[in-house]
Amino acid sequence: MVDQAETAASPLPRVIGAGRFALIIVGITIGTAIFRVPSLIAANAGSPVMAALVWVLGAIFAVSGGLCAAELAARLPGAGGEYALARAVYGDRFGFIFGLTWLLLVSPASIAAVARTFADYAAVLTPLSEVARRILTAVVIILHTALAVASTRVASRFIGAATLAKLVAMGLVVVAAMVLSASAGAAPPLPANAGSVGAMIAALVAVIWAYDGSSQIMLAGDVSNPGRNIPRGLMLGTGIVVVIYFLLNIAYGKTLGFAGLAGSTAVAADTMNALLGRGGAVVLAGLVLLSSYSCGMAQLVSHPRVTFGLANDRMFFPRFAKLSGGAQTPWLAILLHGALAIVLSLLGGYEFLIRLVVFAFYPVVGAIYFGAILLRRRNGLPATFRMPFYPLPIVLYLTMLGVVMVVSLKADPEALIYAAVVMAIAVVGSRFVRRGR
Repeated sequence: MVDQAETAASPLPRVIGAGRFALIIVGITIGTAIFRVPSLIAANAGSPVMAALVWVLGAIFAVSGGLCAAELAARLPGAGGEYALARAVYGDRFGFIFGLTWLLLVSPASIAAVARTFADYAAVLTPLSEVARRILTAVVIILHTALAVASTRVASRFIGAATLAKLVAMGLVVVAAMVLSASAGAAPPLPANAGSVGAMIAALVAVIWAYDGSSQIMLAGDVSNPGRNIPRGLMLGTGIVVVIYFLLNIAYGKTLGFAGLAGSTAVAADTMNALLGRGGAVVLAGLVLLSSYSCGMAQLVSHPRVTFGLANDRMFFPRFAKLSGGAQTPWLAILLHGALAIVLSLLGGYEFLIRLVVFAFYPVVGAIYFGAILLRRRNGLPATFRMPFYPLPIVLYLTMLGVVMVVSLKADPEALIYAAVVMAIAVVGSRFVRRGR
């Protein structure tokens, strides 16, 4: 196994505190899913009580993942976050497979998906052709990349400010739903299979996707006093996301009614139209633009840390471990992630990009979080943060993650091929990298 002292060290300047780290977690997690999936969850759940249960399970999933990540990252807060953990627990080969899969598929696909949502909602404000949307997607990625290269400190402050503005805007939506009368119109009947086992599993898949990102720790190597600030930031950020999601669901349900919520194809848009009329679409578009922009910015700051860690450990081209002169950012790694995201954004739309992420990332991150058990057996209890109710959070997280994988595989087996090809390339490449080292 890899020396853990080496893995926990970070050549990056530790300039992010617990508060800003929490806002980055919020910025990464609250992107676009909360504007898409509540209606899907309601339609599959079939009743307000069952829908609330699904959202509670989603919150349990997010908190469980956060606790796993907090213990692991507090013990091994190295550059690259999950990559450093993968390498420390399972060795160089697994770390390389994770790092290369992340670089070639997971990171650029998720960055491009969020930027594409920005372009889609910009089309609400002004008509945009498909070509124009793809060009705007690329421009947004370029802007994110430029700021991430310029300064981690400035970029993290920008993310924090944008995330706070996003939270205020979402709070205003909740307040508007509580104080304004709405006219939502007639709602279609619920689906015939609502509340069935299959429908509830589909709802669970949707809510887990909504909470995706709440335990990402790619910036672990940039966080000051990591043993204290990483767990605090993760728990605070996850708590904010849980509260916001529940409040927005209350706002949607109060405005549209449960049947209207379940029958909506654009729940946030329908809510704002019911509250504000024609101006609601413009207000919502602005909110989604702000949400997707802060999410994309957080991605471009955090995701390249994996490639930087890979290069810093001499398992990727060494030049990608170089820091810029003044800002001390991994500028080449950031540019590479931005460029690959632009390529994917020009190849496909939102759904295509999301499918790539599920099959490439979830199995690996499940293995990494299982590493908390292995590290406790190997090295004893961690010195700083210990997850409560161990090992229950790990069991809950892996169980729900397994459900998502099985259901996603059944619904879209073709997407598995893309992920399998990239991971096969990573497996083959790991043999040459190890020989080269």
